[in-house]
Amino acid sequence: MFIESNELELKRGYTKSYLKTVCAFANERNGKIIFGIADGGDIIGIEDDTQIRHQIENAIYDGLKPTPEFKLDVNEIDGKKVVTLTVFRGSAIPYLYQGKAYMRVDTSTFVADAFRMRKWFEENSNINFEESLVDGTDGFGFDSLKKAFEEITGMTNFTDGALITLGLMRNGKYTQAGRFFSDDNSFSFGIDVVKFGRDSSEFIKRKRLTNQSLLKQFNEVMDFFDNYYHDYEVIENGERKSRIKLPRNAFREALANAVVHRNYQINANIQIEFWDDRVKITSPGGLTSDISEKQYLSGGISVPRNAVIANIFFRLKIIETFGTGIGRIKKEYLSFGQVPKFKVTPNTIEVILPVINYDQKNRLDNREEIITQLLKKGPASRSQIQKALELSPSTVKNLLSNLISQNKIERFGKGTATKYRLL
Repeated sequence: MFIESNELELKRGYTKSYLKTVCAFANERNGKIIFGIADGGDIIGIEDDTQIRHQIENAIYDGLKPTPEFKLDVNEIDGKKVVTLTVFRGSAIPYLYQGKAYMRVDTSTFVADAFRMRKWFEENSNINFEESLVDGTDGFGFDSLKKAFEEITGMTNFTDGALITLGLMRNGKYTQAGRFFSDDNSFSFGIDVVKFGRDSSEFIKRKRLTNQSLLKQFNEVMDFFDNYYHDYEVIENGERKSRIKLPRNAFREALANAVVHRNYQINANIQIEFWDDRVKITSPGGLTSDISEKQYLSGGISVPRNAVIANIFFRLKIIETFGTGIGRIKKEYLSFGQVPKFKVTPNTIEVILPVINYDQKNRLDNREEIITQLLKKGPASRSQIQKALELSPSTVKNLLSNLISQNKIERFGKGTATKYRLL
């Protein structure tokens, strides 16, 4: 089944409208256009693949300036021929079609706006924005940064040499990253945090953190979080039990990701909304062109937009291994049977962390007990467990993953022979 995405476009037959998408792929990311498949994914086929390949080649050479790198392949699907055009992201950005640069948003192609053009320039320059130099920086101080490095790493001799090593100073001037970590600075876009009441018209507390070190902003937001989502105790069946409202490590990871990966050229704040049932974090700036939405959501890869900021957060143990943030957030929720949500748009990344529903967790615990009892009778496949519990495949997968992480069961075998057993 073929489904259009920001990396794939389907064409029933040959029309020159595909050249806008060629332009967008050349500007942003590798992509494919398949001729002979309808929008809905039905295989139509191409009668004369030689003719259409010549049409595609000639149109690209004549219509796009400069000419991007591409290749053409003819494949057979269900007995019908289709022509696949693969376009590679180039280094001579921006590529133009009829004098205009194009960008890809979901499954549509549009004329690139000023923000996207600036983003391309930034990504293809030898120096990123955070590494560019700042004029007029008299009075910059780094007490917060020095204190943090002393406490975490034991570094006591925090000189200009340390600032140069960290990428905060170069050629006798501070970099933009240096400005962001200075105690008092001119960057007026930081973090907006608000605790809502029953609806968006009821503000319990609101705080705007700007013109101060990223470390101080980070720590103040964590204090804000601890004030509203601290641990608590309940009496259950005559027994005192400790509970959490929301996994603190999941919020800490999501906040760190927002600070590290946001686009500091966008004049907007990171928005953090605290609700009784959820926390929502919205970071300015979508994904870089080096990473797809699928790769981002899988949690297995990370290409930080701001490598200097990421390196400092890593040294201070605010973030751990690069590329594990999404996976760590998901793992924090695994034992509670709830799932954080992630949404990516061209200009924002949004993370929603649910407050723990213990009624749902209790149901999860009961299901885990049922699985344990089932496996006492002998090993079983996931489909057998799914049938016994009458649950969806994704729910059973989460339950089994949680039991494995608790070292209660293990998985063995490969492919269709995979089974689970008690440890």
